[in-house]
Amino acid sequence: MPVQQLAEVLAFGLVGGLIGYATNAVAIRLLFRPLRPLCVWRLCIQGLLPRRRREIAVRVARAVASRIREGRLLSRYHDRLGRAMEKMIERMLGEQLSSSRAAALLSVLGGAGVVEGLASAVAKAVAPRLVSLVEEAASMIDLEEILVEEFESMSVEELERMFWQAAGAELRFIEVMGFLLGFIVGLFEGLLAVALG
Repeated sequence: MPVQQLAEVLAFGLVGGLIGYATNAVAIRLLFRPLRPLCVWRLCIQGLLPRRRREIAVRVARAVASRIREGRLLSRYHDRLGRAMEKMIERMLGEQLSSSRAAALLSVLGGAGVVEGLASAVAKAVAPRLVSLVEEAASMIDLEEILVEEFESMSVEELERMFWQAAGAELRFIEVMGFLLGFIVGLFEGLLAVALG
């Protein structure tokens, strides 16, 4: 293939790549921008997040709340909360008993490990009841509503910043893939133009 034809094919590839990159970059930006509707004649555009913020907030909150209420997440939370409460109660009782006159009496009567043993036994007995009280109180709270309120209290700029922090590498990958796919399509178009021209 002569140099001139090769340059033509590469030019097609570069133009296709730039178009693919620009298309994906604009599409990603349109998730967040423009913040307010931009109308030209009868066509109005606005970013997905600013336009459907409430609906997205409700859907995300509903999905998160249902995942929390159901399945293994709640049981893992229950187990960890129980262990944490047990440790806290044991530590608090141990501190209280060690600093009291009763500690001296207990140590004399049963040895050095009595205070720790008593604190541990009380903690194991009390923690499950405290966990069930906390969970009962939590069930009275509308988690979905709290999540929606939190989502809506954030500015679109904050949400955009969070989104880029969480998925920035993936979004840049989408932009680069747009370039690569556009480049490949452009190369094929260039080859076709050279072959037919």
